[in-house]
Amino acid sequence: MNRDPQGDLDAERVVREFFDLAFVQREAAEAAERYLGVRYTQHNPTAPDGAEIFPQLIGDLFSPAPQASFHLNLHHRRREVGR
Repeated sequence: MNRDPQGDLDAERVVREFFDLAFVQREAAEAAERYLGVRYTQHNPTAPDGAEIFPQLIGDLFSPAPQASFHLNLHHRRREVGR
């Protein structure tokens, strides 16, 4: 299957924008409104699903360590055409 390099770049841009807004700027409510769909599935088994709970989860993440910082590293794997 051939991948669309532009589509990959667009997806990466969206991930970076979401991460920056939610985790760096700490505007989780705005990030949820802008980027999470109606059927947001939380992959943490102890947390409920739903975009409306996302801001609280992020607030709970930062509350014990307000000076914490997060960094996003996206690793690219080059794929050969036809593989």
